[in-house]
Amino acid sequence: MSPADWRALIEAYLDGRLSAEAFMRRFVQAWQDSDHPAPRAIADLQVVVEAFEADVRAAMEDSQVNDDEMRRAAQNALA
Repeated sequence: MSPADWRALIEAYLDGRLSAEAFMRRFVQAWQDSDHPAPRAIADLQVVVEAFEADVRAAMEDSQVNDDEMRRAAQNALA
């Protein structure tokens, strides 16, 4: 993905056009499919997205996972 593609994905999440879970799935897929090294900010965000994914998997079905840390990391990635 190009830096513009990463930016568009992050902005869709921060603007509320993607839920936290949808963002997580798309981010992980893009990370896995990327043939090019990701920008440093994206690599830093990947660690937080991975932790959120682990929290989602560990949560009970009726429990929502807090995405505040992922949201802050996404905002930092855009900065």
